[in-house]
Amino acid sequence: MFKLPYELWIAAKYVGIIKRTGDKFISFISISSVIGISLGVAALVVVISVMNGFQKEIKDRILSTTSHIEISSNKFQYNDLKKDFMNNVLGKDSYSGISAYAPFVAAQAMLLSESGLSKIRGIQVIGIDLKSYFDVSDLERNIIFGNLENLDLEKSNGVIIGNELSMLMNISLGDRLSIITPDFSSDLNSFVPKTKQLLVTGIFKSGYYDYDANVVFIDINSAFKLFSENCRCGIRILLNDIQTAPYISKKISDSLDWKFLVQDWSCSNKNLFIAVQTEKRMMFIILSMIIIVAAFNLFSSLIMVVKDRESEIAIMRTIGISSFKILIIFVSAGLIIGLIGTIIGIISGIFILYNLDSCVNLIENVMQIDFLPADVYFINNFPVDIKIRDIILISCLSVLLSLLATIFPSYRASRLQPAKVLNRVK
Repeated sequence: MFKLPYELWIAAKYVGIIKRTGDKFISFISISSVIGISLGVAALVVVISVMNGFQKEIKDRILSTTSHIEISSNKFQYNDLKKDFMNNVLGKDSYSGISAYAPFVAAQAMLLSESGLSKIRGIQVIGIDLKSYFDVSDLERNIIFGNLENLDLEKSNGVIIGNELSMLMNISLGDRLSIITPDFSSDLNSFVPKTKQLLVTGIFKSGYYDYDANVVFIDINSAFKLFSENCRCGIRILLNDIQTAPYISKKISDSLDWKFLVQDWSCSNKNLFIAVQTEKRMMFIILSMIIIVAAFNLFSSLIMVVKDRESEIAIMRTIGISSFKILIIFVSAGLIIGLIGTIIGIISGIFILYNLDSCVNLIENVMQIDFLPADVYFINNFPVDIKIRDIILISCLSVLLSLLATIFPSYRASRLQPAKVLNRVK
């Protein structure tokens, strides 16, 4: 039959897990220490997992509107770019990670509508080859109105607009629009802008407000004819493994002429991801203070236990238990409290995360507030991404702080002089 080592048995007795004869209740201070640690751990688990969820949501929405790698140039260098790309990238076996690619042309323009309150609006026009662009982006999945089977931007002289843009300008499927661009090749004394009339053949929704409100897609050949030299041309690339984007982007940049700009998805949105990561770290530091406060509570608890059990410690020393064993007893007592608080906190945090929407809805109904207004965040629930790595990190932090809180009380207990204590008791 398994028996606890006497050090653990005594430690468990001191924190109230094993009651002594005549004990009527578990130490209130031990319970408060456990509650404090579990609250801190649960708060960290919930907040960090929600921050992970927001980070993943931002990443998914950005990737739904762009490709993994983008190579760009100006209009006059586009043919050189295509030739260089075909010869030095697609022709090499070392670029086997490339899944698909598609040409594009992009420029700023004005959108004119004959209906709606906002008759004219500044937009970004992206010229695409529809079939190949579907392969490198989520545009096909994001189209909510329009016949995908018969969608041909070139033959229909069509345009695909964002859902937010359609609502802002009161545009529907089948409406006609005009795209206006400056013509820098014309005589400035008789400046006449270029205008192209288009038919709305599709409406997309990515969930990314700025993108849905400011971007339209037209046929790439029409875009080349419409735009003068003030446009950006290039190739967008889809990879088999998104994590290889920085590496492959660097290889492509080294292979192509210096005049072509190569960017991967993380580089083009670097500031946004840095901001989210910084917020996550700050929240981790701030919420760790709860565990630190609980560790101080544990420190006080053990100091009081040592003071209360001085006579017992003296008796144990008298019967031959070494000072090191006394140290182990009180370190074990602190670790027991820390482990129990950590386990309860982890379980509570995960339980809250799995029921987060219900908890948020309850709070919103009681307090009559909306945590995630649809017109601001465009999501109706808190995204959650539980990472084992973060759970382990939080657990280790909690146990480590609990261990540090035990050092001084345990050392003090181990240094008690039995003769002085017993004489004082007499």
